[in-house]
Amino acid sequence: MIIQGADEAVAGIAGGSTVLVGGSGSSTRWAREAWGLSDG
Repeated sequence: MIIQGADEAVAGIAGGSTVLVGGSGSSTRWAREAWGLSDG
């Protein structure tokens, strides 16, 4: 898998971390917002 951008790379890392903790899509969304990567 080719990373398109650093933001996606960080989102993947943050998302993976929250999956281990929360294991829900909302946790990943929270992580993206925390990193300032939320699209909307």
